[in-house]
Order: sequence, then structure tokens, then C-alpha cells
Amino acid sequence: MRTLLISFIAFGLIACSPKSNIEPPAELESFEPRAKLRLLWQANTSYAFNRSRIKLSPLIRGDKLFTAEIHKSVSALSIKTGKTLWKQYLPKKLMAGVGGNEQLLFVASADGDIYALRQDTGELAWTRQVTTEVVAPPTASATLLVVRSIDSAVTAFDPTTGKEKWRYTHNTPTLTLRGTSTPVIIGGGVLVGFDDGRLVALRENDGKLFWETTISPPRGRSEIERLNDIDAEILTTNDAIYVASYQGKLSRLSPSRGRALWSQDISTHAGFSIQENMLYVTNENSEILAIDTQSGRILWKQDKLRARLMTAPVSIDAFLALGDLQGYLHLLSRSDGAIAGRAKVSDLPFLTRPLVQDNRIYLFDRDGVLFVYEVKFTDD
Repeated sequence: MRTLLISFIAFGLIACSPKSNIEPPAELESFEPRAKLRLLWQANTSYAFNRSRIKLSPLIRGDKLFTAEIHKSVSALSIKTGKTLWKQYLPKKLMAGVGGNEQLLFVASADGDIYALRQDTGELAWTRQVTTEVVAPPTASATLLVVRSIDSAVTAFDPTTGKEKWRYTHNTPTLTLRGTSTPVIIGGGVLVGFDDGRLVALRENDGKLFWETTISPPRGRSEIERLNDIDAEILTTNDAIYVASYQGKLSRLSPSRGRALWSQDISTHAGFSIQENMLYVTNENSEILAIDTQSGRILWKQDKLRARLMTAPVSIDAFLALGDLQGYLHLLSRSDGAIAGRAKVSDLPFLTRPLVQDNRIYLFDRDGVLFVYEVKFTDD
């Protein structure tokens, strides 16, 4: 049966119910600022989300920031000034990127074309094709490039030459969310989350199955109620794997066998981040939670931003940075979740999580304007 995809509109699912049943965004409340947000610079990257809601994730490597634009181009910018260092035009509309290792960048087209570009010049190194459209950034190490296409095929290449190494196939449910999680290369293996709520670990050298586990089985009577895609980023530490499914669970797993060490009934497609012994997640209602990584215990929950379609939270100093559907950048205290800072950045929504480097926050609005902010405590 042909796969049906449900797209996100303004971060929300297309609902079958009347509009009156959709929860309105929470009104922003006054608060006591703990931090100040200062705009350092902004630049139009031609990132061009437009109204397609395609989330082409940028990538930082060293002193460069790389962006892909739906209308067939990849650019390198200086992270200090926003100056364009190079721009490379490609023959087809881009749908996924940017991934990369230390030398190369990787993006994918709507037709499943994979392009490898040299980081220093933007020169095209090679191009290959996979089975169908790719909507998650390719992931790469020095020796392996892994691409997950929307038909649940996983293809591995030599990143230097583009030679195919192996391919793994998986069944796709009839109804899925529009999007896929990015594969993760870790310790001689590759982790891949699928649209049926399953996570697999494959051998890096040949793609054979190490183990497979179900994060959460489908629940409900209708196909929409049974959606449980793994679309949020999979995160790993030295001793654990953290993975979440939509309308399912957030779990900590053992890397050796994929056994669940703890699970919480938390649904997310925005994603989560880890800092020290804490996991921070934006759930499907745009509530932000802090969870102890060892026990799985919820330590605090911030619900004053409900239905604002928040991005995943990213740590910066003592705070978490998140964007929302109305173009606001929010800071939350990592210790208690209290709102600590806020800035009106854009009139457009943020679709991808902020990037943080050298105590600066990098955000792209829907039309590809890059904003760079620094954070200071109010008593600085």
C-alpha cells in the first residue's frame, strides 16, 4: 500500500477535528528577567524555508556555519560575521541536510540524490542516488555515510568516494508523520529509528542487525491514534541511548542490547537535549520537562508556553534556549524551568532547534534569516 504522509503545518499536525478544537498558543506572561539577550548580527542566508515547512538543519564546523536552501544551493558562512564564504548551486531541489564529517558536507534532493561537497570550497566531490526522497540530514563519520530515506531504507556509503557499502530495508507503516530521525553512528554500529516505533542497531561494516527494540507499541483504534514515529533526534552518551517516539515513550536504553533502563510516557517530535546528568525535552503540547538521566524522574515542568509550538531546548550556560511559532526566543532556567529571558526576534516561526557555540545562539526563522544572540546575566 502506498505510504501516506501527514505533514506538519506551523509545527502542528493537520487535524481532522474542527479548528475550534485546536488549543490556542499560551499568552506570554510577564516575568522577572535573570538574563539579557543581545542581538550581535543577522544575515539573510537564502535558507528559504518559505511555506513548505521543510526543515533543512544547518551545521557548524569550526569557524564556519553551513546552510542548505530548498532552491538548490548550499552556503558556507563565517560564524563570527555572517559573511558568505562560498555558495554552491546544485541541479535539484534540496530536501535534507546539512550533514558532514571533517572534510565533506552532505545534502539530499527531493529525488533521492545525495551530494557530497568539499567544506573548504563547496566543490562537488561526488553524487549518488538512493531509493526515494530523503528528509533527514545524512550522518557521516570519517569512514561511513548513512542515509535514511522515507521508504525506511538505510543506505551506507564510503564518504570519500560515494561507493555503496550496504543497504538495510524496513517495513513502513501505511500512515506516518512527515519526517524521519537522523541515523547515529556510534561504537562500530549505526542506530536508526523507524516510523513504527522501532529502533535498530546495525553493524557499521556490513549493515547486519545487532538488535531491534520497540520503543512503544502502537495504541488506539484509528491510524492517527496509532502513529508512533521516531522522528526526534536520537542522543547517545558513553553508557546509554536516549530515544523518543511520537504519541509514545521517551526511553533510556542499554547500548549493548537495546534494553529499556527506564521509560516515561512522553510524546515528542520537536526533540530533546542532554546536558551533564539532565535531559531536557519539549513534549507534543510544548511543555518543557527536565528529567534525571539516571532515574528517569521528572524534576520540573514548564507549562506556561503550551501550544506555542516550541523547538527542542538547547543548553547555553545556566539556561535553555528555545524558539517558538511567533518568532520569540525564550530562555529558561536549567535549574527550575522558570522563564529567565525573552526576545522578539522575528515575525516568522522557528522550525529548527537553535544552535549554540561559544556562548552564542544561532537561530534561523522560516524564511532563512539567521539571527545571532549572546546571553548575559542581568547583573553583568
